[in-house]
Amino acid sequence: MSRPQTAPPPATDADRPGSGQVPGEPGIWLVVIADLVVFAVLFGMFLNYRAEQPALWAASQAKLTAGFGFANTVILLTSSLAVVAAVNATRLGRTVDAGRAFAAAMGCGLVFVALKAVEWTLKARDGVVPDTNDFFAQYYVFTGLHLLHVLVGLTALLFARRIARAGAHGPHDQGLVQSAAIFWHLVDLLWLLLFPIVYFVH
Repeated sequence: MSRPQTAPPPATDADRPGSGQVPGEPGIWLVVIADLVVFAVLFGMFLNYRAEQPALWAASQAKLTAGFGFANTVILLTSSLAVVAAVNATRLGRTVDAGRAFAAAMGCGLVFVALKAVEWTLKARDGVVPDTNDFFAQYYVFTGLHLLHVLVGLTALLFARRIARAGAHGPHDQGLVQSAAIFWHLVDLLWLLLFPIVYFVH
């Protein structure tokens, strides 16, 4: 038997259209800005190395499997849609729907982790490791940092799911759920930038 839905929580300023309230807890936006700055610097370094060694970059990119990248892109986009549904369900007090949507998003995240592990394993078997050349040193750094963000994001989603299933009472709980969602969307955004730059830019 499915668990009954709880009554919607009282509307907060963040729920009212035109309130001008920034979603999530204030600290999450500092994390977002800091991460974007760090990755912007790393991407700049990557493109600078590419400009200095275009032949090496082209030859190394040819060894990457774009299919893994495309699959992970679809997976993360799907997970972000699930997170949007989860946040909306939480706001409306639909605890069961919120729990299911968060679980679906986390499932997608775990598939991403599994595919990345398979991709790295296949590369290692082919002798492609971080010290192969400058390209692969940065490839493993970028994808490793992003994978770390995925793991942190999965933990945040798990925390948000527990709050949502408990009813997310009050604006603080709602803010925590929104903060987890914002971080997960950041994970998605970073991959949407990383994937074409690392796999395709010549």
